[in-house]
Amino acid sequence: MIYAKLENNSISQYPYTMKNLRGENKSTSFPVNALSEPLIRNEYGIVEVTTTDAPEKSGYKATEGEPQKVGDNWMQAWDSVAKTLEELVDGDVVSVEKPTADGFDAVEGDPEFVDGEWRQTWNLNELDWVNKRLRAYGLPKDQIEFITENGLEAWQSKVAEIKAKYPKV
Repeated sequence: MIYAKLENNSISQYPYTMKNLRGENKSTSFPVNALSEPLIRNEYGIVEVTTTDAPEKSGYKATEGEPQKVGDNWMQAWDSVAKTLEELVDGDVVSVEKPTADGFDAVEGDPEFVDGEWRQTWNLNELDWVNKRLRAYGLPKDQIEFITENGLEAWQSKVAEIKAKYPKV
């Protein structure tokens, strides 16, 4: 069980333990389970705080706040705080489709916190002329298939177009 000490009907110390009670009342002898006794709690201004489950939200961590009075009861309260980049785990980051752009390669970047959620980011890096050509040519098996279906002259024409589009720099 969790306890809190009240002063002027507000929390003055939380959590409150037997060590606190004995430290504040050195000349008083208390039974081992003194805080579980309603009469003792009432006499010393101590209230029982009802525990609640910490909220679970992707990309956030729960931090315990000050207990809140709900009706006649004091309830454990939680705040949801966005995790830092270092605290993120699998499932905290919303996936974003990898972008494609002619002549560029997309490399995964650090997630960013946007509109209340962590989102995956991508960095577009421009390829050099050699890699642009290699990507445009395709795999050797695809090149052979193109030649087989369209003929060598069609392939030579395509290669000339690729070289014109991506000249040596």
